[in-house]
Amino acid sequence: MKNKINVDNRRLGLIVLCGLGFIFLVTILIYLFHFRSLSSLEKKNIREKNSEIINYLNYLDVDAKDDEKYIVYALIYNKIELNKNRLTGEEIATFIKDNFNKEITKDDIKNVGITPYMLDNNVSYEPGNDTYSIVFNTVDASTISKKEIAYYKVKKMSKVNRKKYKVTYEKYVIENPYEVLNYYMEQNTQKKEQDLIDLSPIKSYLMGSGSLSSFKKVINEDDIKNFAKYDKKISIIFVVKDDELLIDKIK
Repeated sequence: MKNKINVDNRRLGLIVLCGLGFIFLVTILIYLFHFRSLSSLEKKNIREKNSEIINYLNYLDVDAKDDEKYIVYALIYNKIELNKNRLTGEEIATFIKDNFNKEITKDDIKNVGITPYMLDNNVSYEPGNDTYSIVFNTVDASTISKKEIAYYKVKKMSKVNRKKYKVTYEKYVIENPYEVLNYYMEQNTQKKEQDLIDLSPIKSYLMGSGSLSSFKKVINEDDIKNFAKYDKKISIIFVVKDDELLIDKIK
């Protein structure tokens, strides 16, 4: 009888332990799910940051060193978005620190020099006043029609930890930009006048007088598969530093 009681007690103990283990596991899973899920505020902040950079990702998604990519990105972004044609080394360093998780000084910028990647993007340097500038060469419509365009679409946003977030993008390649114009012209034939898509940024780019970023802003990401081919996925790790969302890594 005594042995039977001991066996029953061991069984009861095992059941209790299993139950506690199950509760602990469920608690951990609930915690991890909650911890890894994005709040509405986090999603909002990531979307806002993403809207700033997505039309310029092609200048970061290249085979070049980080510093030279960041310099080109800073010059192009400021020229198109802020209409600033020249930046000093100090202004570039400040822009990089405001957007990337990187400590850099104007002397670091100067030490980069002018690299082949910077030359390919028509970057020039005036040593007398430590000023960098970038020139957009005039390109004829025929050349533009044959120039491929990289377009990035957000695929997934996720939380890595309390201070890091990961955004995965799908890269598409538009082989013929006139297909974009044709697609949206066809869409406009089916819309009411008040709902027509403004195609002037697309037309300006195709004529050589508009910017590529303005061209991309017209595109609805849900339409991209109608005139572009999928190429690859890339991911950006964002980190929170001093209450700012900064680009940490691109891979």
